[in-house]
Amino acid sequence: MYPRNLVLGLLPFLAFTSSLPTTDPPSYGSTFNRTACQLPSSDPLADCPENTVLVGPTSNAHFSTIQSAILSIPNNTTPYTILVLPGNYTEQLNITRPGPVYLLGQTSSPYSPDGGNNQAGDNPGTKNSVVVIWHQATGTATTGTLDNAFTSTLTIAPTLNASFTGAGPDGNTVPAGTPFGNTDFRAYNIDFVNAYLPYSAGPSLALSISYANAGFYGVGFFSYQDTVYIGKLASVYMKGGTVAGQTDFFYGFGTLWVQGISVLLRGCGGGITAWKGTNTTFVNKYGVYLHDSVVRKANSSLSIAQQCALGRPWVSAERILRGH
Repeated sequence: MYPRNLVLGLLPFLAFTSSLPTTDPPSYGSTFNRTACQLPSSDPLADCPENTVLVGPTSNAHFSTIQSAILSIPNNTTPYTILVLPGNYTEQLNITRPGPVYLLGQTSSPYSPDGGNNQAGDNPGTKNSVVVIWHQATGTATTGTLDNAFTSTLTIAPTLNASFTGAGPDGNTVPAGTPFGNTDFRAYNIDFVNAYLPYSAGPSLALSISYANAGFYGVGFFSYQDTVYIGKLASVYMKGGTVAGQTDFFYGFGTLWVQGISVLLRGCGGGITAWKGTNTTFVNKYGVYLHDSVVRKANSSLSIAQQCALGRPWVSAERILRGH
C-alpha cells in the first residue's frame, strides 16, 4: 500500500481552479437538503427541490432510464436534479447542457463530507444502490479502433468532437468556437461501470469529461483500462469514492483533484496515471493530484506488491511529481 497522505501531481499545480464544485449544490426554489432528498421514503420527491426528475422502475417515476431523464431537461442554465431509485441501469449517459445537473442516487447512507474515503465500496453495488453499467471497449480485434469516447459509460461534454481523445501529443483538435459545456455537474452515491471484460482488453472508459466542470461524491468508477478520462478544459473534483482499474486508469489532458478516495488496483499494466504533457502558450497547470487517498490492491488474491507504477510518461513533454 502506498502512503495514505499520497500526493501525486502531474505538472506544477500552481493555482487550481476555484470553480470546482466542492460543496453541496446551492438551494434553489424551495429549501434543498441534498441528504434528505436521497433518503428512501414513500414519497421520493417530498424533500427534493423543484425541477427534480425521478427515475426508476416504479409507477410514480417520470422515466425508467436515466438518459431519458437527461434528454427531458431543457438546454438552458436552469438547475435540474435527477433522483435515481435503486437498481442496475444498463445504458450510456451523455450530458451536453450548460446548466447545473445534480445526479443523486437514492440511498440510506448518503455521502457525508466527514465519512472518510471508499464510501462507494470495493465493488459495484456494495454500498451504492444505483449502478450504471455499459459494456464497450475499443482497439481490439472485435471492436475496431473507434475513439475512446465511444466506450464511456458517462460522458460530459458539449459536443461529440470535444469528447474525443485523439492521438499524438496534442490529441484531438477541438474546433475553435466550441462552447464550454456543463458548468456544474455533480453526482452522489452512484457507481459507473464499464464491464467489457474482467481484465485490461483495450480502452473502456467509465467516465469521460471535456470542456466541463464536475464533482463526484461517494461515487465509484470501475473498469480495467482507461477508467477515468479527464479531457481538455475539464476541471474535476472527486471525494470519498472509489476508482478501480488495471492500466492507465486516470488519464487525460485536464485537471483532476482526488481527495480521500480508494484507488483499487485490479492488476498492474502501464501506470495508475498517464497524463499528456501538452505544450501550451501559457503556464501549464493541468494534472492529476491524489491527496489523502489509499492506493491498494482490489483483493487479497493479487500478488502485485511494488509492481504498479504511480505514473508513466504518455508523451515526452510530461513531467511527473510525487510527494507524501
